[in-house]
Amino acid sequence: MIYKKTKIVCTIGPAVGTVDKICELIDAGMDAARFNFSHGTHSEHSLYIDNVREAGKLKNKMIAVIQDLSGPKIRVGLLENGSIFLKENQMIKITSQSITGSSQMFSTNYFNLINDVKKDEMILLDDGNLKLRVISIHSSESYIECEIINGGLLKEHKGINLPNTNLNLPSLTKKDMEDLDFGLEKGIDFVAMSFVRKAEDIKLLRDIIHSKGKSIPIIAKIERPEAVVNIDSIIAETDVIMVARGDMGVEISTEEVPLIQKRIIRKCNEAITPVITATQMLESMIENPTPTRAEASDIANSILDGTDCVMLSAETSTGAYPVLAVRTMTKIILKTETIKKTNYFTEMFVEDSPENTLHTICNSATEIATRVNAKAIITITHTGKSPLLLSNHRPAAQIISATFDDTIIKKCKLIWGVESILIKQSDDYIETVQSIKKEILESKILNEGDRIVIIAPMPFLQSESANMIQVTQL
Repeated sequence: MIYKKTKIVCTIGPAVGTVDKICELIDAGMDAARFNFSHGTHSEHSLYIDNVREAGKLKNKMIAVIQDLSGPKIRVGLLENGSIFLKENQMIKITSQSITGSSQMFSTNYFNLINDVKKDEMILLDDGNLKLRVISIHSSESYIECEIINGGLLKEHKGINLPNTNLNLPSLTKKDMEDLDFGLEKGIDFVAMSFVRKAEDIKLLRDIIHSKGKSIPIIAKIERPEAVVNIDSIIAETDVIMVARGDMGVEISTEEVPLIQKRIIRKCNEAITPVITATQMLESMIENPTPTRAEASDIANSILDGTDCVMLSAETSTGAYPVLAVRTMTKIILKTETIKKTNYFTEMFVEDSPENTLHTICNSATEIATRVNAKAIITITHTGKSPLLLSNHRPAAQIISATFDDTIIKKCKLIWGVESILIKQSDDYIETVQSIKKEILESKILNEGDRIVIIAPMPFLQSESANMIQVTQL
């Protein structure tokens, strides 16, 4: 059995919406399915989610479902004939009034634009391909006048980015709330929040989810400069971080993005928070059957940085080679994971850590597994804490999380190196170990005679976290 440790998140769309195609994605290495609510209808997403679950049953593999909320995206309004051409050094007006735009003036869906922007601030259009500079603000007439710095064709509904502006935007839009209600009804496993600016945004979403009687892990998407500044408090508040390099690359200088990515991943590793690296990882494979060498290096370097997951967007949702893109990513992951990074992660765990006992158990299990040549470390968990901590020690042995709760299995889908098995509830340790061994052999995860290391809470399932290590054989 091919066993990769870095997880793959695939965006589901028209190119891979059928059960058969999703089965192919699972065979190729998909661990979690992302649904981008910036596109598609509820009925389309409902069908795709059902198909993911059906494919998971057919392949006997649980696939986590991630709902990615649109967030407060600022966009260009309607334009004459669908597009206008902006000429460099000329002037153009932007209004918050509802009009059909022309080469003299166009509208935006952000009504507070006139109140928020200041003279000389930059306005970026269409992912930064076009650039404007604010020359004057005319509040009484509801428009601003801008100089066109970088011109070109502007299509309606394209994105607007304001990298220098402190925005007075809501964290969640009316559409987000409607989409969230839909997602909770469908039983999503994770919800991703777009354009997070501060920890309070995550708290707001969590409170809303709790008010609906649910408890869903939140993924904070880091896209705006403000989020980078507040990264420590955001990491402390959220469950998972996504380094969303698309909008980040528009609002932050391109040359800064690689270093910011490395810094965020390192901070997530230190905080024991799973992290996803996303956007343009295999962008060329939207149209071509092979990646660029730079894309292969990008994936490899993200893994070496310490990312838990890598993500594909349009490559799988609408691309011409979705399954091949996942296979390619899996090959790059497997090759990169042959490199051993000794003492890179264990050095982060300090003596005064409140989780020091569990860290010590995980570190000892990692060292013991290496010395006895164990094929896997089994962690028996009822909270999901021990597989997360064990993952951060980056053991060479496979990590298998044994649990009685399928929600923990889904949470582990975004954690580096963790495979999970569902076992029957039992209060007896010896009986549980026999059940685990039986499941591992029947699933052909490991072979008879393989040595394994087990960590578990003692008294069994009464202690909060693992505090016992056993070496045994299948």
